[in-house]
Amino acid sequence: MDIHKPKPWHGVREFLKEYVIIVVGVFTALAGEQAVEWLHWREMVTATREALNRELAFDQGVFQTRIDQAPCMARRLSELETAFEQHAAKKPVLVKRPFGQPNTPHLRTSVWETAIADQSASHMPLDTKLRYAAAYETIYWLRERSNEERDAWTRLNQLDDQKVMTDQDWAALRQSKAHAEALAQKVDDAILPYAEGGVSHQLFLDRTAGLGVKAEAFRLPGGAQARLQARVDGFCQPLL
Repeated sequence: MDIHKPKPWHGVREFLKEYVIIVVGVFTALAGEQAVEWLHWREMVTATREALNRELAFDQGVFQTRIDQAPCMARRLSELETAFEQHAAKKPVLVKRPFGQPNTPHLRTSVWETAIADQSASHMPLDTKLRYAAAYETIYWLRERSNEERDAWTRLNQLDDQKVMTDQDWAALRQSKAHAEALAQKVDDAILPYAEGGVSHQLFLDRTAGLGVKAEAFRLPGGAQARLQARVDGFCQPLL
């Protein structure tokens, strides 16, 4: 097997020529690698933003579902106060249906969490990334409050067993009502639309402004949407 020995350099000029060729080759390779990486992340960010906007559109529908039920919640708590008055007056508390509770679907955050994990979010422009982060901050907050509301309203459903309730049960139910009212007020103050300076505001919509989130008809898959609507309609009917 023939072995080719490297040719010796003949002078500084030849050395510099070889050096320039090597340096240009290295920089060309690095530039090509960076170009490929830039194209990769550009495609990743574009696909991620499309997925994020679909997820935010779904969550926007969840927010609207909770907003639509706010008057029903206030009426149900008012009816519960009437029930307390009837019980205190030794009158029968006649209810037309189960007490029920607000029906807020679970908010989705999996796309955002994936974008953080795979670093897609870190390759977004800073303003865009901060807008998404602010929107999901609101979503996480409402998800925690929604879980608290479910627990509070589950305790209020004790009214359905009023025939076996003791005086202590009625006292505990009144405390649960106060807790549910405080939670409802906190959530309503945060998410219900309000006007300021002649401009209408709503926290979640304000935080998603400029991201390209398109409002879509809110629908759960399969028959879940019909079941949700039936529960909401029942909850919004008079109790007494």
